[in-house]
Amino acid sequence: MSGKGRGAIEPGTKVLDIATGRVGILRAYMDPGDPYGWCVQGRTGDLAYIRPCGGGVEWTTDPDQLELTQD
Repeated sequence: MSGKGRGAIEPGTKVLDIATGRVGILRAYMDPGDPYGWCVQGRTGDLAYIRPCGGGVEWTTDPDQLELTQD
């Protein structure tokens, strides 16, 4: 199953980040906004925040780049 944007997969679910090939736990969907005014559109859009399964530093990806893992 492929992700289809924000909310397609519930937080707490083990996911594959297609963009990086990494597997982790989806923590949240958030729009970090544009606090410095650098984004031409004024928004950056939603990001998916993912934590490595064994712990470590979270990373972000486009929510459309998420897939459910088989295990």
